[in-house]
Amino acid sequence: ISYKNFGQIYKTDKFRVFALLRSNETGRRDYVFLLRTFSNDWKIIDNFELGIWDEMRKKYCFGSINTDLIVERKCEDKETSDIMQITEKGKIIMTSFHKQ
Repeated sequence: ISYKNFGQIYKTDKFRVFALLRSNETGRRDYVFLLRTFSNDWKIIDNFELGIWDEMRKKYCFGSINTDLIVERKCEDKETSDIMQITEKGKIIMTSFHKQ
């Protein structure tokens, strides 16, 4: 498994959010775009698989994050989107917000 850092996308005095690409070195197209939160002393707080391309499991998802740190992910095998939010402590949790 390898990781590529696509950069910091958000920063507060309590945590930072990065976009990472995780890929399996299997020869298949298996990729995951992660949102990962870190404390300011670089300890991992949380992860969320924002985008997924997994040929073996036939799982394909894509997502986005807005300026309010609301994350939406849509997977081909589900009718409804996953809606998450990054809290003021850097945790990524399910939320009751709905895309309008």
